[in-house]
Amino acid sequence: MKRRKSGRNSMVKTLAAGTAALLMAGAALAVEPQAGKGGNVTVPEVMDLNAQEQCPDIKGLPKDKKGVAGFTHAAHIARIEESGKKGEAVCLTCHADDPSAQGWDPCRSLAKSLEEKGGPKKLAAYFHDTCKACHLKLKKEGAATGPVKCSGCHGRKRKK
Repeated sequence: MKRRKSGRNSMVKTLAAGTAALLMAGAALAVEPQAGKGGNVTVPEVMDLNAQEQCPDIKGLPKDKKGVAGFTHAAHIARIEESGKKGEAVCLTCHADDPSAQGWDPCRSLAKSLEEKGGPKKLAAYFHDTCKACHLKLKKEGAATGPVKCSGCHGRKRKK
């Protein structure tokens, strides 16, 4: 009896890549260092993530198939601070380098993270290792957490 090829692995890889790109690029781009009290960084409450759109200079990113709409950047920061982290350690939980640093560029930061992971094609793996792994860890600990299933971050597939 022959097994039918479903293309599931290909679909999973594509979804993962799109997710990772969206999360990191969007998060990175929305945080712009601002002059102000204590060198704080101004971040949006909620943002959409799309690395391919927001960081077009990163060559080799997989085609974007899914978006991450409504990433709660400010809520993530608050949650990390509740865990006891302070200052730049909060940002370094997710970002490769400190967004409050002079001249910080979110796309350069994402590119650096991706190179450490194995290149732009590893976008989904990077985001899943960063985001989903944290959500799963919190869930295992019995703590409140973000989504751990694909649709929780990605919603429906975008039209081509």
